[in-house]
Amino acid sequence: MTDEDKNPRIGLIEPYLPRVLLQSLCNCSDRGSARIEPVTGSLLFADISGFTRMSERLSELGKEGAERLTEIVNSYFGRMLGIAASLGGDNVKFGGDALLLLFTGENHAARASASAMGMVKATSGFKSVRIGKERYRLNMSAGVHSGDFWSACAGLPETRMQHFLLGRQASYVAAAEGLADAGEVVVSSGTRSMVGDEFTFEPKAEFYKVARYEGKFRVHGRQDETLPSLQDNADLSAYLPPPIVQTLADGRQHRRIEGEHRKVAVQFINLIGLNELLEKRGPDVALSQLQQYVSEVVRLTKIYDGFLSGTDLDAQGLKLILAFGAPVAHEYDSANALRLALDINSRLQSLKLDLGHRIGVNAGFVFTGEVGSELRRDYTVMGDTVNLAARLMGKAHLGQILISGKLADEVGSAFKVKRLEPMPMKGKKDPVPVAELQGEETHIPGVEIKAEDLFGREAELNTLVEAGMSSETGQSRFAVIGGEGGIGKGVLLARFQDILGERGWTIYRGQCNSHSMADPLVPWTGILDLMFGILPTDDVQSRNAKVMGVINELAPSLTDVVSLFNGLLSLSIADTDVV
Repeated sequence: MTDEDKNPRIGLIEPYLPRVLLQSLCNCSDRGSARIEPVTGSLLFADISGFTRMSERLSELGKEGAERLTEIVNSYFGRMLGIAASLGGDNVKFGGDALLLLFTGENHAARASASAMGMVKATSGFKSVRIGKERYRLNMSAGVHSGDFWSACAGLPETRMQHFLLGRQASYVAAAEGLADAGEVVVSSGTRSMVGDEFTFEPKAEFYKVARYEGKFRVHGRQDETLPSLQDNADLSAYLPPPIVQTLADGRQHRRIEGEHRKVAVQFINLIGLNELLEKRGPDVALSQLQQYVSEVVRLTKIYDGFLSGTDLDAQGLKLILAFGAPVAHEYDSANALRLALDINSRLQSLKLDLGHRIGVNAGFVFTGEVGSELRRDYTVMGDTVNLAARLMGKAHLGQILISGKLADEVGSAFKVKRLEPMPMKGKKDPVPVAELQGEETHIPGVEIKAEDLFGREAELNTLVEAGMSSETGQSRFAVIGGEGGIGKGVLLARFQDILGERGWTIYRGQCNSHSMADPLVPWTGILDLMFGILPTDDVQSRNAKVMGVINELAPSLTDVVSLFNGLLSLSIADTDVV
């Protein structure tokens, strides 16, 4: 009996995980623990251009466009992964429209270089796609570097574990690909020295472009074909993106997540300093700090209804990619992405790590879905929105959060932003409007919906007005307004508040967002701050004085129990005998 016979989920999960991770998990008794291991081999980093323009165009066709794009993407990746697998390559990561492959074992440098040349050649011959009157063609650029890397895992086993390739040597392959033009393969000097004379090279900066490959793309077979046995109780779900976990939990094991175009907020975090930690203080210290940082990110993404989509290599370290709004949308996805960015930015200081970061956030329509082949597949997000988030991250300074001008317009006055001069971005003809995220507004702004737009809600309005009138006679009343988005709740509430304002009412508003639903007192904090006139800049003594002043004036009978507000309003009023 095979492991898959004993536990079908194991066989279903394996295609979503890189082989280097599966080998590590097979040899590890505690699969939820953070760990780091050395790996020697060659990395191939391939970047594919053309999917973004194709995705933008096909998004205009709705579901039909998403289905067509899914077919094109999976056909393409199936071809590329087949070439790599035939030469012993293990796809470590999907980076939206990029691939990171690892080759280990005998002749790993030659096999990686040959695979890169084969994939570039296959891409150039990939059938162009016609959409309407336009024709789209894919291009690939690739980099190869051979050396010693670190394979690491970090995160929270009950929520999300993430696999990483670390070290300056791993980052070096991103620099090699960055020098490659479309249709080119660029290798490092280390790779060049390890391959045979079937390759001809031309110098390109400190790297080498493969000018010619005279060997045959022969099938070498997958290296280390047999994996050690996975136990039937192995729980690998923590290593999968949440959308995949949900699919398996729902019993849809043999059905992939359908590709679709949907609005998503995307956040890129460039974590800087791990390479220096590895070199100066060793892998144990580097892993400890990576574990602390990633655990905090994972914890926050769960609070803010997002998920850690994946990671990518970067010349300065590594990138974490977070998604909000896929595969299920929430009302405040864009705002939650910004809240997480602010939260992790402030918490980095309290963590006291030898690490820094810079962050880019954008929101818009992207293609989301499951991509790949039977050999290897993953859940991904791709499109211009994703690319711009990455570019914003690249433009940010250490500790800075850059967001697109469009996202700044969307969140409006709910966040404090500083508008910057438009910045030139790769792939953009004109400079892009950019803003620096500086904080979230503490006090809720007034209702911005126009009350005069109310239509067809007279009965509901009359019910609210009657409740308001009866409360003026001393009867306590409350009302609940509920319903789907877009049916007029905000306009109804705005009109009701106008009527109360005309009658001389003072209106206080509280708010609870999705990430704070577990705390039932959150809405009251804002309401009480407004009632007592408390400002975010007030110190404890000022807050105490304001609260006591209002209580003494309006409700002196409550003086003995005011200290009950201490925890809720950050006060320091002494307890009385009554309390």
